[in-house]
Amino acid sequence: MPNSGPNREFWRLRMCGARFEDGGIPLQVLSDLGALREMVMEVAKGRYLAENPDRQRAPRGFADKVDLRLTGIDKGSAVSVINFTTTETLLPGIPPQYLDCLLWARDAIARSVASASGNGNTSSDQIVPKSLLAYFNRIGRSLHEGESIEFPMPDDSAPAQLTSETRRLLVQRSEITELTQEATLRGTVPEVDQEKVTFELQQIYGKRIVASIPEQYREVIIKAFNGYRENHRILVQGIGRYDHRDRLSGVETIEQVTPPGPSGRSCTTGRASPYGRRLVGWGWQSSFSSRFRLAIRQFPTELP
Repeated sequence: MPNSGPNREFWRLRMCGARFEDGGIPLQVLSDLGALREMVMEVAKGRYLAENPDRQRAPRGFADKVDLRLTGIDKGSAVSVINFTTTETLLPGIPPQYLDCLLWARDAIARSVASASGNGNTSSDQIVPKSLLAYFNRIGRSLHEGESIEFPMPDDSAPAQLTSETRRLLVQRSEITELTQEATLRGTVPEVDQEKVTFELQQIYGKRIVASIPEQYREVIIKAFNGYRENHRILVQGIGRYDHRDRLSGVETIEQVTPPGPSGRSCTTGRASPYGRRLVGWGWQSSFSSRFRLAIRQFPTELP
């Protein structure tokens, strides 16, 4: 394993909002920082190629020569301190051109966020290329209403604020057609496909959603499936995919599935349709299916 070289501060990102007031950062937000590291490296590679038009690709191991690490969290509204560190193959320092590209990428990201916020008038060659704005589909999706990530601006002006709204605008400017964000989905399970290891969630309000069955929640989903005729509902929390009209089009990942309450409380979401498929396996079987609808906007802590 290579030894780390000397650290040098790269970024101080302030997390603003009620969840960050005690100086801590929720674990789910840390995944945003991992995606941010990837974005910095890709933007830096693009800058390197722009400055070296005779090359068709970045040097081998470009992203391995410098690493970005979360090295501290200051108190107040949580401030994540991100340093870059060199590997032993580059000691005692970073090649100047690599460093320049990294710093340019850092500043271009801040300028892009500021541009989406309506602050500043930056030319297109000083912000992140359109194709790489897709990284914002993973950065900031854990932000709740009233929360933001502040990016220092290179000219020491007011920080650029990444909010759920500016993030949406940045994703819209990219070349992708779907926005991912946290979703809480509630409904019944009218159908399970054993071969594909998927299930359908009949939403209370929404359209039919098909999702993969996480192994750790298989029994919970099967229990809800077997209780479909009694309108047993489950609560699914994870990352949803939304189209440009803000309509849920699918589920990217499932992070938690909450089973029906111990009293067997349920609600009526519609009649079972006369059509369906037979499901046999894992010790259960059934022969019914129906359409369903699901609620997403709120984040209830328990089933009503």
